[in-house]
Amino acid sequence: MTDHQIDKLIEQAAKSAKPIARVVTLNAALADDLLSRAAPNRDVRPSRVAKYRTDMEGGHWVLNGEPIIVSSDGKLIDGQHRCLAIRDTAASVDVLLVLGVVPAAMATMGQGVPRTAGDYLGIEGEPNARTCANIARLMLAYRRNDGEALRDTAKPTNAEVLEFYHDHRDDIQRSAALALAHKESVQSLVAPGVLGFCHAVLEAIDQTAADDFITQVAKGELLEDTDPAYVVRTRLLNMGKSGAAKKASVIFAGWNAFRAGRSLKSIRVSTRLPMLAGASAPGGG
Repeated sequence: MTDHQIDKLIEQAAKSAKPIARVVTLNAALADDLLSRAAPNRDVRPSRVAKYRTDMEGGHWVLNGEPIIVSSDGKLIDGQHRCLAIRDTAASVDVLLVLGVVPAAMATMGQGVPRTAGDYLGIEGEPNARTCANIARLMLAYRRNDGEALRDTAKPTNAEVLEFYHDHRDDIQRSAALALAHKESVQSLVAPGVLGFCHAVLEAIDQTAADDFITQVAKGELLEDTDPAYVVRTRLLNMGKSGAAKKASVIFAGWNAFRAGRSLKSIRVSTRLPMLAGASAPGGG
């Protein structure tokens, strides 16, 4: 679609006094044309642009009915992040383009609450949806950092999290169920998603041992004060609301001692995750 075609459709919308909608192929050329029409808008969010670009280049983008909107005076009033995302790529995606909307309508746009990957899994009817999504997101970050950290400057998109979840559904569901079974006993220690992530990584090394260790950490029953699970539990209790990486580092350090049959006195907290005893590759293979 060209600038001339866009102007013609705006004229048609003005004559009918109703907006016109078309499904068009958005590519770099059309994105440039639309961006040249951009009305003053909110600041660009680079993370949102990167997220859209990842989905567009990865083939995850779908025609979902959310329109790019050009006003009756020819200004782009909704869709700048999508246009910026595709402008510097060779990708092309189908989008709904709506033209001829009154300029004042811009004040009513962008007020919806974004859906999370957990929301989408819940819509699909998946049990333990939110916890499963959190486990999948942490596992993606773990693998992208070669098992050394959980930082992810390019955060996984919802589409990537959903794809990863469906590729590893049974494992993630099992880990989520175990973590949530102990929700009450660990609520002051660690979030279910983090505990489930740790279990998912450890069970790939040894499922029975992972079940035993995580259950010991969760329950804290019949443990000596130098047992790894006891030291992990005590350390987590003193960490308050520390981030996922720090809490996972404590659990993984305790696992290494547990696997080696060693006693512990203390565990050093770090955002860098320790190499795991028995692992053949990051993420447990």
